Amino acid sequence: MPEDCTLRVGDETRQWREGKTLVFDDTVTHEAWNHGPSDRVVLLFDFARPSCEDLPQDELPPAVAGLVRGGG
Repeated sequence: MPEDCTLRVGDETRQWREGKTLVFDDTVTHEAWNHGPSDRVVLLFDFARPSCEDLPQDELPPAVAGLVRGGG
């Protein structure tokens, strides 16, 4: 893992650590940076959200879909 790779989720910023798992809620505003000179490779896993298990995997829960579409 290159140094100087960070992830901000909401108001919290963390650095990736080699061999460590980083789990976050992607419905919260987030962004990642790689200020280092080398590539960063990330393996992502999606988890079913509570009460959304019956939705098709490619369909967002209504509360999240409204944010993506610019709605309320």
